[in-house]
Amino acid sequence: MHTLYFIPGLGADDRLFSRLKLEGYKKKYIRWEIPKRNSSLKDYAKQLSAQIDTGKPFSLIGVSFGGMLAVEMSKFLKPKKVILIASVKAYTEIPATLNFFRYFPLYDFFPESMLHTAAVFNKRQFGLKSDEDAKLFSDMLLSCPKGYLQSAIRMIMGWRNTEYPENIIHIHGSDDRLFPIYKIKDPIVIPEGTHFMPYHKHKEVEKIMLKKLSEK
Repeated sequence: MHTLYFIPGLGADDRLFSRLKLEGYKKKYIRWEIPKRNSSLKDYAKQLSAQIDTGKPFSLIGVSFGGMLAVEMSKFLKPKKVILIASVKAYTEIPATLNFFRYFPLYDFFPESMLHTAAVFNKRQFGLKSDEDAKLFSDMLLSCPKGYLQSAIRMIMGWRNTEYPENIIHIHGSDDRLFPIYKIKDPIVIPEGTHFMPYHKHKEVEKIMLKKLSEK
C-alpha cells in the first residue's frame, strides 16, 4: 500500500491532519527531533528522513515548515508525489514581514515559552478561528521537544532554496496570512483557506489530494 508521510508545520504535530481520511492510503507522521547543533534545514531534512521507509512506494505531504522539509527531502529521496499545503517551495515565496527576522534574529533572545505565547496570541496570523483552535495549537506547541522551536526558526531564516521538483503539488489558501497567496507561484487555491486549513478545510484539501495522488 502507498504510504503518505505527513510532515506538520512549525510547532504542530499529527493532530493537524486528524480530519483527513484519505482512504486507500497508509498514513504515517514524521515526529520532531532535536536538530543537531548548527543544522541547516537541509541537514534536518536528512536527519528526519531516517523515519521514512524508502523500500516501499511513498509520497511526502508537508505543511508550512514541513513543506520546506519535504522539498529538501525530495532532492535525495524518490517520493511518488510531493504535496505542499500552506507552505513555500522557495525562499522567494517567504514574505518580507518574515524576512525581517533573517537580518534581526530577535527570536534568539527570547525563551521558548515567550515564543509559544506570542504564537498563540497572534492566532489570526496562523488561521486559528476559535478558542478551541488556539488551545489545540497551544497543546501542540507544548508537545514539541525542548530546544526545537528556536532551532527550527533559525533554519527557516537561513533557508535560501530556489530548486524544487517541477511536478510539485502546491495547495494554498486564499486567506493565508503567514504566507500570502500573492507570493506563491502556481498554487492550487482553496478559497477562504488559511494557514490552518488542513484542519478547517479538510474536505477541500482531501479532495485535491486524492485527485492528485491518483494521477500518474
